[in-house]
Amino acid sequence: MRVTIVAVLFWVMTLGVVACGEAASEQALALNEKGLAHYEAREYESAIDAFNRAIELDDTLAEAHNNRGLVYQDLGGHGKALADFNRAIELDGTPISVYTDRAQLHFMNGNYDLMLNDVNQAIEIDGTQEVAYSLRGRAYISQGDYDRAITDFNRAIELNRSLAVNISPYLQDIEARMRE
Repeated sequence: MRVTIVAVLFWVMTLGVVACGEAASEQALALNEKGLAHYEAREYESAIDAFNRAIELDDTLAEAHNNRGLVYQDLGGHGKALADFNRAIELDGTPISVYTDRAQLHFMNGNYDLMLNDVNQAIEIDGTQEVAYSLRGRAYISQGDYDRAITDFNRAIELNRSLAVNISPYLQDIEARMRE
């Protein structure tokens, strides 16, 4: 009888821990969404606070790390942004947005080889993401590899025609550089 009571108590406690964990994860997701709303409203300190609280509740929530990294990037905190992007990739290396976000940070810092590594990884995960091709085209321009840049920009436009307006200045830049 005593063994049965102990087993039942253990089972009840386990259910309570699981339920608390699920509730914390749901609350963390809600805080992540709240952080995104603050970020979109350019309320950066409030966004960081919401992402911090989400991470405190669920440190394995890759989205919250990535989103906080975006805020830090916008605020010029590139070291903190890189740490958050790296943690997001460590937790879940499949969303290409994490790789493209980190690639943009590398581009801003002039680290074109690291940028290329990230966009190549994003394209390997999902070769239909126009943003990765557009970013890689920008990296190729910076390295003077205009033919590859043109190929990637054309692929980005094939995947999303509306990007033609945004990519046009890069193609004009290539044209001017090739005339020099």
